Amino acid sequence: GALGARIATATGIKRAERWLADEPFVVANGDSLLELPLRDVLEFHTARGGVATMALRVPAVGDDPSRVDVDEDDRVRRIAGLPPGASAAGCRALMFPGLHVFEPDVFRFMPAAGAFGIVRATYPALLEAGRPVYGFVTQARWLTIDTAPALTAADAAFRAAPFAYRAAWERLTDP
Repeated sequence: GALGARIATATGIKRAERWLADEPFVVANGDSLLELPLRDVLEFHTARGGVATMALRVPAVGDDPSRVDVDEDDRVRRIAGLPPGASAAGCRALMFPGLHVFEPDVFRFMPAAGAFGIVRATYPALLEAGRPVYGFVTQARWLTIDTAPALTAADAAFRAAPFAYRAAWERLTDP
């Protein structure tokens, strides 16, 4: 079903390894939109020096319940209850709207074959190995577009308040 497809979505990233293995790369879920300048996330990722950075936000009522526990230094300590055990004291419970930045080293923590997911396989492997994963905490607008009703709602939201990037792009490209 849909959950099985979602769990296996990271398999495609692994299959693209030969094209992504030389520099940091961004992965964005195709079923959501996040109003967030990528430059900000990339600068944060570079400054922190982690193997991965996840864009994270405070959950709103009705948001995906997949919890990401982040400490006071914005370091991810658990995601979706993994690795097993209690979360570190003082962690904030945030949610993941589907934007990552990875260093090529992440491929060493992915299975060589078979279906697997970033959230339930790769991130826990990174955390168990002590590899730094950080959370870029944002209040950016997030819209899901994974169902017909969600797409209709996103369309209405865009018509009422478009993402701000068009104006920013026009300022950058005006002669």
